Amino acid sequence: MSKELFTPNLSPSLFIALGSTGLDILSRFQELVLEHYGEATLPIFSYVAIETDEKANARPLDWGGNEIRLLTPVIRSTDAIRNALSGGHKEYLREWLNSDLLQIPGGQFTEGASNLRMAGRLILWENWDMISSALSEAHKSITSQSNINETEAYLQSRYAKYGVVTDEKKPIVDDKKPNVYVLGTLCGGSCSGMFIDVAYFIKEISGLFAKSLADPALAKVMGIFTGFDSAALNSAQQESVKGHAANSWAALQEFDFYCHPQTRYRTIFPDGKSLDTNEPPLDWIYFLSHSATDPGNKLKSNFRRGAIADTESLNHMAAMVAFTETVGGLASLKGSIRTDYRARPRAMRTNASQHSPCVATCGMAAVWYPRYRIALGATCVHGASFLCRQWLNNPNVDEQASLGRLVSEIWEDLFARHIDKLISMTAADVTRSSRLDGMATTESGRQGTLLTDDFAQRLGAKKDTILEMVLPEFGEELQELLQLLNEGNKYEREINNKDRKARFYESLRKGINDLIRNVLNQTQSVAFARHALREIDREIREKIDMLPVSYPVPNPDRFQKIQADLFGKLAFRSAALVQEYKSDVIAELGHYMVSHIKHIRNWAAVEVLEVIRRELGVEMEHSAEDKKAERLTVSDYLDKVHESVQQCMNALQKREREVRARMKETQDVRVVCSGKDNNISEDIDRLAAKLAQLPHEDAVELERDILGGNELSEFLGFGSPEGRGRVIEERILEHVSGYLLRSDQEFDVLKHVMSTWRAAELASFAKHALPHLELTKGHSNLASIEIGRPVSFVAGGDIAVVEQMISEKLKGTEIEGAFGPNEKSPIAVREMTHMLLFYREEPQMYIDDNMATSQLFERYYEELNTPGSYGLHIHRGGRSVFDPQIYARVDEARKILMPVATNILSKGNETDQWVSSEVFSIEYGELVLRGERKNGLRYRLPGDETGVDFCGQESELFDQLKDSVYDKIERMSREQVVERLNEYLDRVERQAVEDGADAAKARGEAQTRMLAIGIVGKKVNI
Repeated sequence: MSKELFTPNLSPSLFIALGSTGLDILSRFQELVLEHYGEATLPIFSYVAIETDEKANARPLDWGGNEIRLLTPVIRSTDAIRNALSGGHKEYLREWLNSDLLQIPGGQFTEGASNLRMAGRLILWENWDMISSALSEAHKSITSQSNINETEAYLQSRYAKYGVVTDEKKPIVDDKKPNVYVLGTLCGGSCSGMFIDVAYFIKEISGLFAKSLADPALAKVMGIFTGFDSAALNSAQQESVKGHAANSWAALQEFDFYCHPQTRYRTIFPDGKSLDTNEPPLDWIYFLSHSATDPGNKLKSNFRRGAIADTESLNHMAAMVAFTETVGGLASLKGSIRTDYRARPRAMRTNASQHSPCVATCGMAAVWYPRYRIALGATCVHGASFLCRQWLNNPNVDEQASLGRLVSEIWEDLFARHIDKLISMTAADVTRSSRLDGMATTESGRQGTLLTDDFAQRLGAKKDTILEMVLPEFGEELQELLQLLNEGNKYEREINNKDRKARFYESLRKGINDLIRNVLNQTQSVAFARHALREIDREIREKIDMLPVSYPVPNPDRFQKIQADLFGKLAFRSAALVQEYKSDVIAELGHYMVSHIKHIRNWAAVEVLEVIRRELGVEMEHSAEDKKAERLTVSDYLDKVHESVQQCMNALQKREREVRARMKETQDVRVVCSGKDNNISEDIDRLAAKLAQLPHEDAVELERDILGGNELSEFLGFGSPEGRGRVIEERILEHVSGYLLRSDQEFDVLKHVMSTWRAAELASFAKHALPHLELTKGHSNLASIEIGRPVSFVAGGDIAVVEQMISEKLKGTEIEGAFGPNEKSPIAVREMTHMLLFYREEPQMYIDDNMATSQLFERYYEELNTPGSYGLHIHRGGRSVFDPQIYARVDEARKILMPVATNILSKGNETDQWVSSEVFSIEYGELVLRGERKNGLRYRLPGDETGVDFCGQESELFDQLKDSVYDKIERMSREQVVERLNEYLDRVERQAVEDGADAAKARGEAQTRMLAIGIVGKKVNI
């Protein structure tokens, strides 16, 4: 990635998938996010899918968890709904539901909406509590401050580890723009029957009403829907295709209807909340078809020659649109360009067919190097095959022998240095011993003295006294000293003291643990540490075999021999010889007792060593008490370490297998890799091999980063009862993939494309960025929508490089026309530098802009929109409710034609009885227009609201009334119009007086209304 300072801008986004196609689009979007971030979602993203087939499931991802919340609303009994309506319940359905729908065979909708749009809306209404609460929770989730903060922290960490420098002063997440995307196809019943109500509900709960459409910085509710192209419609043989086309056209008519400024959406939701608004349900709607590719084009670089476009590719492109807007930041860029369109006159003007410029279409072609997947795959290979295997590496015979010698040396030194802790004296020992001897307790300097030294010092201090003793007393004193060595006497009590043993035990335990840690850290192998542990256990076992296993009883014969010598040898000796012999005896006895104290020490050490062996857990098991307390042996700890490493290795290998699964190329996305056949496995292996051959300094630094400054033993969890497999895996994935992703040259998609693609091939591929609603009146020629420059992007990598590529590769090729004139200013999407994106958008379209497609849609619609049909529209009135031409005729008849015909072109007497009319005849006191249709049938049009409705439904009647009214007004002079206007205003004034209303006000309001009517105002000009 570029090291330039940049600020990615992500908005909290809610994705609502409607129907099976919507679920597929959302699944593909989730996969794109997973490919990009290594996570299937972000805390500020929320995925909700509403699928009306109760057996539906969100398909599993290649790797990572599925984050889609899948709702499966169904209707199990239409009879129950019918009975509820008969009983006066569910009044919210009565306004729009055609009761014929409830007679459907089977009486339920559990496997979808049966391609019936009204059924889709009924399922939504009947499961409103579940669906509305799920949508409310999802919207609340993406806008919660904790999730925004979590996303900020995650992305900051991610960018930092990949070497991307962000502007710390600017937040990554723009919490003021919680966008909503509604995804699906308009072909079936579920999405096309729900999307308008769902969109309005989302606008209501998110507060996205009354926003300035000209401000691209504000949040939007957007729809991305799929349909058919003309090729598919022309070749349609199956009735299902025709039905899907009819559904699409009905859905587009309804959406178009609510996009008219003068129309209103009025409803009462099942929870009793009402909504009345003149805003459109969606701020932007993409309508995408299967293909915009010229069948004669022989340079199809991204799918096989002659192949037809498939729904899978279309769904993938729909997901790409949402992905590039939310992750790549194209939403803001496109929004800023679209701002110009909002100011143009056409933006709010209906065309001759009374349709609003309410839809857009786009095309997208992307060359994508899956850098994150390849880096992840190489990381898994390196982590499992190099790091984990190294940590589990077994020593060979020579290494075992060398390790055995080292362990033996360390053990002997460790035992020798710490065995005397069993005979060393603490301050308490000194005090206690001094009191027993009747000596002062100020000898604190003797603390740390060995019992053997202490005995020798005390014997030396008492030597003169003993020497002065007569022989019997002398012998008794020696006997007394010998008795101190007997079992249960002083030195056993002193040496067998619990505190002394604890000090000895702790010293050995720490030394052994340090030895295992050092072996693990220096050899980088758990197996080496295991071998060292076995060697230590063997050394301790051999040591125990050399030590006394029972209490060493002192030899009484020695005393008897001394006593005999004293009486036998010294009876007639001189005093000097007696004293000399006594001195020798005292010295000999002292040596004997010091040696025996060490024997007692060695005997006491055996118990400690056996405890140590049990705690090592190699051949001896833990004690029952330790087992009950679930204490772990050193061997158990090494087992935990081994298990953690093995768990990490298995997880990495599993993820590697998933990552290696070939990325499927679609019509609109080509995956490029360095290897043949776009096989990402080759690039994974190439990068993994490069990692294994890193320069020593780089390898050491990378491993240091993985360990986080810890020794390997600590990192792997030696001494910890908890496994660390997941932690080890995460550290490897984070730092190794980060190391790879900081290396831009490994993932340079532009370099690859420029070095391997021919200009014509690239041009052919980029042609797939033509709008996918085929804007043609045949094939090959793009129908230009004259509203301004279409939105186009070429994105990825460094701007200068992209511009160079365009000038070198695309100059003079057919792609020039696809991007339109003067469109050589690409925008780099810094978040997606591993992509080369070709994008073309046709915004602000009327639904009948593309006559080739719209006429086919309408043809199938007319065939299926039979009287009494309850399938195509979500209101009982069907077409009459949503046809903007009917609505426009009714509106003009009610606001202009009837007021002028009755109030200006007709006269009444003083009693308000009609006496004459320029348009109508007078029959039984009513105004009536009689005429004849083109087919010869005569009609009768009353001059009231019924006549207004007739004018709306039948364009022929409307045209005759309109021609008659306009013709009569044009033939009248200004004075005549004024006279007729005054007569009308007089009638209004008289009626106000009779009703007790303000006559002047009533007259003034009526005058204003009539003068506002163009044909009257023009004539009167007041």
